[in-house]
Amino acid sequence: MATALQVIGGQNGSAFDFTGRDNGATLKKIGVAEGGWQIKAVRAELSDGRVETFGKAHTFKEYTFKLGEGITKLSLWGNGAGTRLGGIKFMTSSGGQFFAHMTDWGLKTEYSAWDSSSSMPSSRLC
Repeated sequence: MATALQVIGGQNGSAFDFTGRDNGATLKKIGVAEGGWQIKAVRAELSDGRVETFGKAHTFKEYTFKLGEGITKLSLWGNGAGTRLGGIKFMTSSGGQFFAHMTDWGLKTEYSAWDSSSSMPSSRLC
């Protein structure tokens, strides 16, 4: 059964692709900057030392992955206006949890972007 791709955000932002696909690097740390009506920025650090920040912010809520730990479930929210990412939540193979979201506006529709029981992601950050 095909899964429709759900795009979250996208106004004044752009999709990004930052992976260790070519050299086997894994996600070491993720940081998310919360704003009143949007997620302001996402920062990712890979195990090969590369760090990229998508958006602009100085303060991040962070999660550091243990060696071998991976994301087993990922949910995303829009900001309710259809213009920005509003929230991101994930669970890990080691029982870890992370949740960052906009602080002034309430969250609306949760989109299950990844579940380890499914075969492909169904959402894309923009």
